[in-house]
Amino acid sequence: MVLQYSRPGAHASVRNIRVSAFKARPVLRLIQGQSYEEALEILKFCDRGAADVIVKCLRSAAANAEHNDGIDPEETFVSSCFADEGPTIRRWRPRARGRATRIHKRTCHITIQLERYTPVELAEMTARESSASSASAEARRRRVAASRGEENLDDEVMEGEVVDEGVVDEEVSEDEEILEEGLDAGEVVEEEVLEDEESLDAEENLESEEVVEDEESPGEVLEGEEVSDMPALSQAQNDTEKQDAEKKEKGEDS
Repeated sequence: MVLQYSRPGAHASVRNIRVSAFKARPVLRLIQGQSYEEALEILKFCDRGAADVIVKCLRSAAANAEHNDGIDPEETFVSSCFADEGPTIRRWRPRARGRATRIHKRTCHITIQLERYTPVELAEMTARESSASSASAEARRRRVAASRGEENLDDEVMEGEVVDEGVVDEEVSEDEEILEEGLDAGEVVEEEVLEDEESLDAEENLESEEVVEDEESPGEVLEGEEVSDMPALSQAQNDTEKQDAEKKEKGEDS
């Protein structure tokens, strides 16, 4: 097949690929009319088995355009791509009762044609890319500004929380000081009460000891008196004994 170029370009073909044309054509439709870079990105994320072979064919066509015609691959696009049926390989599979069935292994020929954009189209593409980049930059600037505004709000909120925490901490510290003062005063009062109780107990003990001493003192006095009266009693007894003895002697004499 003779390819006709309406503008400068190059092509590449891969023959006798062990993939059927039915399976390769859906992948080729994805890159039809796309630029070289976009076609590579599409094929990179395509999960079809024929995509690997088509990527190689596309790179070969770009290399032909660059080395043979001096065309920058970034200025080209996929003008046409197609898959033709190749020879069918026939194999046989044994089946039941001595029979055999035919197996058809399909092949295809893939061709990709690249052409260069016109200067007008290139200018439009560059303008579109610049506008897109400026729009993306503007969107990014807005996102950054919004995020910074949120950060400022977060900072203000954090400062407010810090201030509130400082006030709360001051209040808590004041309350703790008051409680500590109250506890200290309570401890002082308790100590005073304990001292008063101890002084009262000591006074009561002293009074009880004095009472006991007062109760014991009369007994000691009586004992002293008894001890002092003992010689007088012994003399009286001696006198009575002497009188009795004299009376007995007078009776015997009479």
